[in-house]
Amino acid sequence: MRAPDNIKIDGKTLEWPNNKLKVFNNSNKIFYTVCNDDNNLYLTMRGTYFYGSAKMIGGGVTFTISRLVDKKARQKDKNSVAVTFPYIDPAAARIIYSSINSYSDMAHDTINRAKDHDSLVKVVNALTSAAIKEIKVSGIKEIGDEPISIYNTTGVKAMGTFNRGMSFTLEIAIPLKYLGLSANDDSQFSYNIKLNEPSWLAANNNTAAPMPMAGDMVNGEVLTSAPRINPDYYFLSNTTDFWGEYTLAKKP
Repeated sequence: MRAPDNIKIDGKTLEWPNNKLKVFNNSNKIFYTVCNDDNNLYLTMRGTYFYGSAKMIGGGVTFTISRLVDKKARQKDKNSVAVTFPYIDPAAARIIYSSINSYSDMAHDTINRAKDHDSLVKVVNALTSAAIKEIKVSGIKEIGDEPISIYNTTGVKAMGTFNRGMSFTLEIAIPLKYLGLSANDDSQFSYNIKLNEPSWLAANNNTAAPMPMAGDMVNGEVLTSAPRINPDYYFLSNTTDFWGEYTLAKKP
């Protein structure tokens, strides 16, 4: 798919018709589009509120490109290129996570609570802007495997913002030259989109607290039966990913 002529890496989707992205991945609660122009490969992704966006900001998204399409070989490809964004401090990620959660109280009353809503959007994007400082890159020999500034001169770009519905949108651009690709190539390659576990769990080498079971003490009382398990609880606290294949689109 060709990228819009006016594509900007600004964390917004105004250049897309009706602000809509091409694919919805239900398992990962995201909308996304992979596209290209003559110079770059792009990933544009928007998470649903709450769980998709919370996971994106909590652990970041890793966009991996492999020249291989064999399902077993591409998973072990040592020549793959990966970009992780947002790549932010765990404490800052947790503050943003908690802030967007407060939107649930006003989501169905944004008229009477318009001032609160406006304030929350500004606060959350201010927190996000302050926290987003780096992009993690691996597999590009010209850059190395250390995090780089979002204001780098390598051509690798990334940005993310929240919209008024507290859905997080990120955009990533990777120059084709770093992938060993040309817009004239007809060969298919693979991409992997990974939503990482929340950074504060990874930083503590920890996992989410186990769900209480029958016989456990909760709030001073012994549970007589296990509570209903919310599958979103496990989605949010564990890394999930999926693969796709892509062929570069030539200019019409």
